[in-house]
Amino acid sequence: MKKYILAATVCATLIIPAALGFSSPPRSVDAIAVREIYTVKEYRGKIGIFEAGKEEPSAVLDVFVFTLPERDRKMLKDGFSVSEEEIFGVIEDYTV
Repeated sequence: MKKYILAATVCATLIIPAALGFSSPPRSVDAIAVREIYTVKEYRGKIGIFEAGKEEPSAVLDVFVFTLPERDRKMLKDGFSVSEEEIFGVIEDYTV
């Protein structure tokens, strides 16, 4: 059974794309660069979530920065970038 699964995997990743005209097998998910499209930083005493290149936040979390540990306050003062996949985890970390 394992041989059939291995054969199917090789076929799906190497042979089929070549037959369809792709010059190389598809890249793994790890090889695809994840763009950081949000910046999380302090905004008017609360946590602002900014889309890349925007001056105004797309969301403001109802969390006062002064209530957070010093390490978090420093990170939010400087701001940090996150990907679309990470933003929900960041929101959860600060609101739950």
